[in-house]
Amino acid sequence: NQKTINMLTSKECPKCGALLNTKSNICEYCKARVFISSVSYLSNYDNSQIQKYIKYYKALIKVAPDDDKGYLGLGICYLQLSMFPFAKKNLETAIDIAPDNASAYYYYCLATIAGERIRFMSLDTIEEMLMYLNTAIGMEPSNQLYLLLMSMIKHDFYVLNSLSEKKPTYEELFAQLDVSQIEYEEIQRLKTCVKVSSFDKFGI
Repeated sequence: NQKTINMLTSKECPKCGALLNTKSNICEYCKARVFISSVSYLSNYDNSQIQKYIKYYKALIKVAPDDDKGYLGLGICYLQLSMFPFAKKNLETAIDIAPDNASAYYYYCLATIAGERIRFMSLDTIEEMLMYLNTAIGMEPSNQLYLLLMSMIKHDFYVLNSLSEKKPTYEELFAQLDVSQIEYEEIQRLKTCVKVSSFDKFGI
Protein backbone atom coordinates (compact mmCIF):
# COMPACT_ATOMS: atom_id res chain seq x y z
CA ASN A 1 0.00 0.00 0.00
CA GLN A 2 2.87 2.40 0.66
CA LYS A 3 4.08 1.77 -2.89
CA THR A 4 0.60 2.76 -4.08
CA ILE A 5 0.71 5.98 -2.06
CA ASN A 6 4.02 6.82 -3.72
CA MET A 7 2.30 6.60 -7.11
CA LEU A 8 -0.30 9.22 -6.21
CA THR A 9 0.06 12.71 -7.59
CA SER A 10 -1.18 14.00 -4.21
CA LYS A 11 0.35 12.36 -1.14
CA GLU A 12 -1.68 14.38 1.33
CA CYS A 13 -3.51 13.00 4.36
CA PRO A 14 -7.19 12.48 3.43
CA LYS A 15 -8.23 14.09 6.73
CA CYS A 16 -5.95 17.07 7.41
CA GLY A 17 -4.12 17.53 4.10
CA ALA A 18 -0.63 17.22 5.61
CA LEU A 19 2.11 15.56 3.58
CA LEU A 20 2.14 11.84 4.31
CA ASN A 21 5.08 9.80 5.41
CA THR A 22 4.70 6.96 2.93
CA LYS A 23 6.24 4.48 5.37
CA SER A 24 3.29 4.74 7.77
CA ASN A 25 -0.47 4.17 7.69
CA ILE A 26 -0.89 6.96 10.26
CA CYS A 27 -0.66 10.69 9.53
CA GLU A 28 2.04 11.99 11.87
CA TYR A 29 0.23 15.33 12.19
CA CYS A 30 -3.43 14.54 12.88
CA LYS A 31 -2.90 10.82 13.70
CA ALA A 32 -5.64 9.78 11.25
CA ARG A 33 -5.42 6.43 9.53
CA VAL A 34 -4.79 6.47 5.80
CA PHE A 35 -6.43 3.10 5.18
CA ILE A 36 -9.71 2.49 7.00
CA SER A 37 -10.68 -1.09 7.81
CA SER A 38 -13.72 -0.67 10.07
CA VAL A 39 -16.92 1.35 10.32
CA SER A 40 -16.23 2.14 13.96
CA TYR A 41 -13.25 4.29 12.97
CA LEU A 42 -15.55 6.65 11.04
CA SER A 43 -18.13 7.06 13.79
CA ASN A 44 -16.93 10.55 14.75
CA TYR A 45 -16.41 11.76 11.18
CA ASP A 46 -18.97 13.98 9.50
CA ASN A 47 -20.03 13.61 5.87
CA SER A 48 -17.55 16.17 4.55
CA GLN A 49 -14.65 14.38 6.23
CA ILE A 50 -15.78 11.03 4.86
CA GLN A 51 -16.03 12.58 1.39
CA LYS A 52 -12.34 13.52 1.66
CA TYR A 53 -11.51 9.87 2.22
CA ILE A 54 -13.70 8.87 -0.73
CA LYS A 55 -11.85 11.34 -2.94
CA TYR A 56 -8.51 9.98 -1.72
CA TYR A 57 -9.42 6.33 -2.34
CA LYS A 58 -10.80 7.11 -5.79
CA ALA A 59 -7.49 8.72 -6.72
CA LEU A 60 -5.64 5.75 -5.26
CA ILE A 61 -7.49 3.06 -7.20
CA LYS A 62 -7.20 5.11 -10.38
CA VAL A 63 -3.42 4.61 -10.31
CA ALA A 64 -3.58 1.18 -8.63
CA PRO A 65 -6.78 -0.61 -9.66
CA ASP A 66 -5.67 -3.80 -7.91
CA ASP A 67 -5.28 -2.20 -4.47
CA ASP A 68 -7.82 -3.97 -2.26
CA LYS A 69 -7.35 -1.54 0.66
CA GLY A 70 -8.56 1.31 -1.54
CA TYR A 71 -11.74 -0.54 -2.49
CA LEU A 72 -12.29 -1.66 1.10
CA GLY A 73 -11.92 1.92 2.31
CA LEU A 74 -14.33 3.15 -0.33
CA GLY A 75 -16.85 0.48 0.55
CA ILE A 76 -16.71 1.31 4.25
CA CYS A 77 -17.02 5.04 3.60
CA TYR A 78 -20.07 4.54 1.39
CA LEU A 79 -21.56 2.17 3.96
CA GLN A 80 -21.16 4.80 6.68
CA LEU A 81 -23.01 7.25 4.41
CA SER A 82 -25.75 4.63 3.76
CA MET A 83 -24.91 4.70 0.03
CA PHE A 84 -25.47 0.97 -0.15
CA PRO A 85 -25.16 0.21 -3.90
CA PHE A 86 -21.79 1.99 -4.05
CA ALA A 87 -20.65 0.27 -0.87
CA LYS A 88 -21.61 -3.16 -2.18
CA LYS A 89 -19.88 -2.65 -5.53
CA ASN A 90 -16.57 -1.60 -3.96
CA LEU A 91 -16.65 -4.26 -1.26
CA GLU A 92 -17.28 -6.92 -3.89
CA THR A 93 -14.20 -5.71 -5.78
CA ALA A 94 -12.16 -5.76 -2.55
CA ILE A 95 -13.19 -9.39 -2.01
CA ASP A 96 -12.33 -10.33 -5.60
CA ILE A 97 -8.84 -8.85 -5.20
CA ALA A 98 -8.17 -10.08 -1.65
CA PRO A 99 -10.49 -12.96 -0.70
CA ASP A 100 -8.69 -13.40 2.64
CA ASN A 101 -10.08 -10.20 4.22
CA ALA A 102 -12.83 -11.35 6.59
CA SER A 103 -14.26 -7.90 7.34
CA ALA A 104 -14.97 -7.24 3.65
CA TYR A 105 -17.42 -10.17 3.61
CA TYR A 106 -19.23 -8.86 6.68
CA TYR A 107 -19.54 -5.32 5.37
CA TYR A 108 -20.65 -6.68 1.99
CA CYS A 109 -23.56 -8.37 3.78
CA LEU A 110 -24.54 -5.11 5.51
CA ALA A 111 -24.49 -3.34 2.14
CA THR A 112 -26.61 -6.13 0.66
CA ILE A 113 -29.26 -5.86 3.37
CA ALA A 114 -29.26 -2.09 2.84
CA GLY A 115 -31.81 -1.27 5.53
CA GLU A 116 -34.34 -3.87 4.39
CA ARG A 117 -36.22 -6.28 6.63
CA ILE A 118 -34.33 -9.57 6.51
CA ARG A 119 -37.51 -11.64 6.80
CA PHE A 120 -38.73 -10.50 3.38
CA MET A 121 -35.50 -10.84 1.40
CA SER A 122 -35.11 -13.52 -1.28
CA LEU A 123 -33.78 -16.97 -0.42
CA ASP A 124 -30.94 -16.57 -2.95
CA THR A 125 -29.79 -13.36 -1.27
CA ILE A 126 -30.02 -14.92 2.18
CA GLU A 127 -27.98 -17.93 1.08
CA GLU A 128 -25.33 -15.72 -0.51
CA MET A 129 -24.97 -13.71 2.71
CA LEU A 130 -24.72 -16.85 4.83
CA MET A 131 -22.02 -18.18 2.51
CA TYR A 132 -20.09 -14.91 2.87
CA LEU A 133 -20.48 -14.90 6.65
CA ASN A 134 -19.39 -18.53 6.87
CA THR A 135 -16.26 -17.53 4.96
CA ALA A 136 -15.61 -14.64 7.35
CA ILE A 137 -16.20 -16.81 10.42
CA GLY A 138 -13.91 -19.47 8.98
CA MET A 139 -11.13 -16.88 9.03
CA GLU A 140 -12.09 -15.27 12.36
CA PRO A 141 -14.08 -17.86 14.36
CA SER A 142 -14.30 -15.77 17.52
CA ASN A 143 -15.51 -12.56 15.86
CA GLN A 144 -18.74 -11.79 17.68
CA LEU A 145 -19.92 -9.29 15.09
CA TYR A 146 -20.04 -11.93 12.37
CA LEU A 147 -21.82 -14.37 14.67
CA LEU A 148 -24.34 -11.69 15.61
CA LEU A 149 -25.29 -10.89 12.02
CA MET A 150 -25.56 -14.57 11.11
CA SER A 151 -27.82 -15.25 14.09
CA MET A 152 -30.02 -12.29 13.11
CA ILE A 153 -30.35 -13.59 9.55
CA LYS A 154 -31.08 -17.13 10.74
CA HIS A 155 -33.77 -15.98 13.19
CA ASP A 156 -35.52 -13.35 11.11
CA PHE A 157 -35.57 -15.32 7.87
CA TYR A 158 -35.68 -18.99 8.81
CA VAL A 159 -37.30 -19.06 12.26
CA LEU A 160 -39.93 -16.37 11.63
CA ASN A 161 -40.79 -17.79 8.19
CA SER A 162 -41.00 -21.33 9.68
CA LEU A 163 -38.25 -22.61 7.38
CA SER A 164 -35.79 -25.37 8.24
CA GLU A 165 -32.28 -24.18 9.08
CA LYS A 166 -28.95 -25.67 8.16
CA LYS A 167 -26.45 -25.87 11.00
CA PRO A 168 -25.41 -23.84 12.82
CA THR A 169 -28.94 -22.91 13.84
CA TYR A 170 -29.98 -19.58 15.29
CA GLU A 171 -30.05 -21.06 18.80
CA GLU A 172 -26.57 -22.55 18.41
CA LEU A 173 -25.20 -19.22 17.20
CA PHE A 174 -26.96 -17.25 19.91
CA ALA A 175 -25.48 -19.54 22.57
CA GLN A 176 -21.99 -18.51 21.38
CA LEU A 177 -22.73 -14.78 21.37
CA ASP A 178 -21.15 -12.28 23.71
CA VAL A 179 -22.23 -8.88 22.43
CA SER A 180 -20.20 -7.14 25.15
CA GLN A 181 -17.15 -7.86 22.99
CA ILE A 182 -18.53 -5.84 20.06
CA GLU A 183 -17.71 -2.16 19.65
CA TYR A 184 -20.69 0.11 20.27
CA GLU A 185 -20.14 1.95 16.96
CA GLU A 186 -20.26 -1.31 15.00
CA ILE A 187 -23.55 -2.25 16.63
CA GLN A 188 -25.04 1.14 15.81
CA ARG A 189 -24.08 0.84 12.14
CA LEU A 190 -25.45 -2.71 12.03
CA LYS A 191 -28.77 -1.47 13.43
CA THR A 192 -28.87 1.19 10.72
CA CYS A 193 -28.29 -1.34 7.94
CA VAL A 194 -30.37 -4.24 9.25
CA LYS A 195 -34.06 -4.49 10.10
CA VAL A 196 -35.26 -7.38 12.28
CA SER A 197 -38.29 -8.13 14.44
CA SER A 198 -36.55 -7.05 17.64
CA PHE A 199 -33.01 -5.98 18.46
CA ASP A 200 -33.70 -6.73 22.13
CA LYS A 201 -33.83 -10.43 21.27
CA PHE A 202 -30.13 -10.24 20.43
CA GLY A 203 -29.14 -8.17 23.43
CA ILE A 204 -28.40 -5.02 21.46
